[in-house]
Amino acid sequence: QDARTLYVKFTSSKLPSSHDQVKGLHPDIKFIRTPRKMNKKDKENAGSFSYAFLEFSNEEECNKAKDKLTTARFNNSELIVDFVGEKSRMKTKKDDKQLKMNPLRLFVGGLAPGITKKILKEMFPKCSHADLPRSSVKKGNNFGFVQFSNAADAKSA
Repeated sequence: QDARTLYVKFTSSKLPSSHDQVKGLHPDIKFIRTPRKMNKKDKENAGSFSYAFLEFSNEEECNKAKDKLTTARFNNSELIVDFVGEKSRMKTKKDDKQLKMNPLRLFVGGLAPGITKKILKEMFPKCSHADLPRSSVKKGNNFGFVQFSNAADAKSA
């Protein structure tokens, strides 16, 4: 699916508000995906979206459409067009450290309001460290992490 999908960002001050407006950019567009949340802060563009994913029948049509859309305009403003997935210019390279999971660090969700690091550590006596991110406490969605020194203790928790 990625090989036949393009990302399009609209730079115009007046954004598209319907899939028909986006479909008018190219005749070979088969499917359009847009963000669920509409732009509510900007009253002039309420109900519109600033980007879309355009899906084509195959990779060849997608390549041709990218060439055409790169020079196309929406409301006299240029479009920012890129492939999705492997061919994307904006693809981020994540290093191996980010991709690996730490089996000794466990997520603990659904904590009661008012819980502290000390109480969390008491709940998991074999843990070497307990952490309650500030963001979880601020949002009232209490969660934390407990770190263990060996895999056996982490597994038994």
